[in-house]
Amino acid sequence: MLSLPPKMPGNDAAFERAIMLLGSRAKTDLQNKARKELVELVGRYPSSETAAEWKLVLSTFQKEGQEGLDRLAAERTRAERRREEKARKHAARPEVPKRGIRSFHAQQADQERLDRIKQRFHVRGGPPDEDGG
Repeated sequence: MLSLPPKMPGNDAAFERAIMLLGSRAKTDLQNKARKELVELVGRYPSSETAAEWKLVLSTFQKEGQEGLDRLAAERTRAERRREEKARKHAARPEVPKRGIRSFHAQQADQERLDRIKQRFHVRGGPPDEDGG
């Protein structure tokens, strides 16, 4: 869901200034004068995450109008659904221990080595004696 500022700037110059101030706010805290100006333009002083989102919303609205906002909202909704689906799949997966898991091919190679060793012992008449022979 898109987050909109409580107040929209009134003209193109105000839009440009709000976008610039929101970009600055997304990166760092603003000084008192810029902070007051941003509050006058958008209605409140946002967190850095909110400022980045508002900047995206205002830029999109300024360039593409309502259609751009609708597209942006649809993209966000799709992304949120994908994240939820991924989290649901991850939660449904059984917990598999990370150590001790060997691939099918590695297990097959191990079994072949064991079979060769067993065959050698069988041909020689059993396992070697403790004294080596």
